[in-house]
Amino acid sequence: MTIEKNETFVNTYPDIVFAVRNNSCRSNCSSNGQCIEGVCDCFDGYGTDLCMIALSVAPILEEAGDEGTCDIDDSDCSCLPIVGNGFVENATCKVIHYKADNTGIFSRFDEYTVPCSYLDLNEVCAPVKEAENKRRKRSSQNGTDETSGFSEMFELSVSNDGSHFSIPSSVVILDTTCQETLVDLMGTTMVTLKVCILPE
Repeated sequence: MTIEKNETFVNTYPDIVFAVRNNSCRSNCSSNGQCIEGVCDCFDGYGTDLCMIALSVAPILEEAGDEGTCDIDDSDCSCLPIVGNGFVENATCKVIHYKADNTGIFSRFDEYTVPCSYLDLNEVCAPVKEAENKRRKRSSQNGTDETSGFSEMFELSVSNDGSHFSIPSSVVILDTTCQETLVDLMGTTMVTLKVCILPE
């Protein structure tokens, strides 16, 4: 029988009932907050429903995109998934946008911050400005490449307090039907073309 259902106990020992109700949060709010009617009210600088994360500590990123890529052939790539640990609901995503020309070399184009789309403690999604990479005819029978706005890359990092950001992770937007990524000996990411003919 719960305390709430035992009206006699509630009426006889109101102080005990109040104390139980205000100390019934899981994990005791990680000792970083106050339990108020079963809900943690986190102290300044802490977050999540159990106050278990210090907001000034940057979350850990394990992977962005699908092993570092997003294929426009089966996704619109408008919100890039980030898997890691220690995300809070109001996390901020920093996005650095790169564009590659027909040599496959990326150059910095833009930088901005946006609210992350929160999924859970271990995954958020970074909304990015509409990717311009469209599927195009990559080669013709005579081997001539026809490309424009060759490819894009987004360097993503996450912060729980808007100031302390994680180590970034990059996602290359490409059409895997005719493109693939290459990392040279200097660690530079490039996009190269595969020989293919796409239908009109």
